[in-house]
Amino acid sequence: MKKLLALSLVVLMAGTATAQMPSIGIFFSNTDFTDENTNFDPASGTPFDAYLVMLGANFVSLGGYEVGLTENSGGTLLVLNATWPNSALNFGGTNLNHLVGYGVPLPVTDGAAVLCTISMLLSGTPTVEFSTGPAVPPSIPSWEGPVFADNANPDDLIEGTSTGGSPIAVVATLNGGGIVAVEQSSLSQVKSLFQ
Repeated sequence: MKKLLALSLVVLMAGTATAQMPSIGIFFSNTDFTDENTNFDPASGTPFDAYLVMLGANFVSLGGYEVGLTENSGGTLLVLNATWPNSALNFGGTNLNHLVGYGVPLPVTDGAAVLCTISMLLSGTPTVEFSTGPAVPPSIPSWEGPVFADNANPDDLIEGTSTGGSPIAVVATLNGGGIVAVEQSSLSQVKSLFQ
């Protein structure tokens, strides 16, 4: 019975993985998109970069995306600028409100792409949390998370989620503990059932 239950859970998880939405998160590395890189302890008053990254995409190039980012620093964090590759234009108007279209499609490698680089400066050492949500105004008003445009069909808007596991979630911290991806914690919980 235990083996049958385990097999059923594996099949269920495999089916869920194929239907998984692309997600968006903030990492403090532009090449290593792991939980360890969702927290950074910056020196006070020293500029640093964060990378907005799309993961889990099942298309080969990105025509654009949208997401609203928030932070809870109470004014101690200065977002200096956001820069995009591939002749992108941000119609969102701010460094944290992204309604972005790429002039040249952004290649997606193994389901991932660095969407932009956000340069920041923090005063002091407070704990700061970054969260995702919808851009303002959202292209899909009924959806509360990020949205992606498959370059093969830019009119095909794809609802996304965050690396925190829901459309609106904490995706990174400064001077904190970072985040643990929902998929990893779920797999650990399933494993613990059989130990």
